[in-house]
Amino acid sequence: MGTANKQQIFLIFRWLPALFIVGCSWYLSSQETIAHMPRFWNADKLVHCICFAGLAFWVAFGIGTKVRVHKQIILSTIIVSLYGIIDELHQSYTPGRESSVFDWLSDTLGAGIGSVVFAAACTWMCARTTATIKKLLHSDIHRVWHIVTSLDEYTWRSTIHTIERVNNSTADTVGKQFVEYDATGYATTFTITAVVPYARWELDMENDNIKGHWIGIFTQCGEQTEISFTEHVVAKKILLKPFIKSYLKKQQAQYVADLEKELAARRRL
Repeated sequence: MGTANKQQIFLIFRWLPALFIVGCSWYLSSQETIAHMPRFWNADKLVHCICFAGLAFWVAFGIGTKVRVHKQIILSTIIVSLYGIIDELHQSYTPGRESSVFDWLSDTLGAGIGSVVFAAACTWMCARTTATIKKLLHSDIHRVWHIVTSLDEYTWRSTIHTIERVNNSTADTVGKQFVEYDATGYATTFTITAVVPYARWELDMENDNIKGHWIGIFTQCGEQTEISFTEHVVAKKILLKPFIKSYLKKQQAQYVADLEKELAARRRL
């Protein structure tokens, strides 16, 4: 299946939740009475507001995040508000039901709330998660640098199965890429963005779940070396967002533990 077809299918699926809510709303608007409605004052206005907030949320989802946030909020609010007018007109032809300007105002208020909630959720999703680990290693900076930046000697890393160079890339060339594969074959692509020998190494990184930037700082402290590794990551999937911080911390701790073990092994040689 081509990329264009996949994108079209994904676009259709993006709009399914909103279309489902519209279908349910249209069905309920066709009923003379609705059972189990709340009985408190202006309960129907609250129901309208909540339902149309949900609809606006999924309409904004259908529109997607390529549109600027303020335009997304305005567009989804207008679309849902216009549907509110159609819904009220539809109710006016249903026996036992009537249209109301106040119902439409509740629809529009809900549309605005739902649109803003979606925009806030997207902003939260796009916020970077940062994790940093620092460690003083009992080894000179040259040895630490060569171990960390080597694309050939990686068997000391317990979480990596293999590293594949892209176009015979080297660790000291900005713009070059390499791909790391874990034991399951899951790939993460790295692009070298900055190299200051024995001082700084920076990489862009991306896989199916995350996208971000890695910064490694190396500082000579007498006969020891201080490392400071920082990752700035954005989760691509909303369900992963709450777990990204702990995942990065765990990966960093394992990396440093493996590095210390390798340095200790080389000192014994």
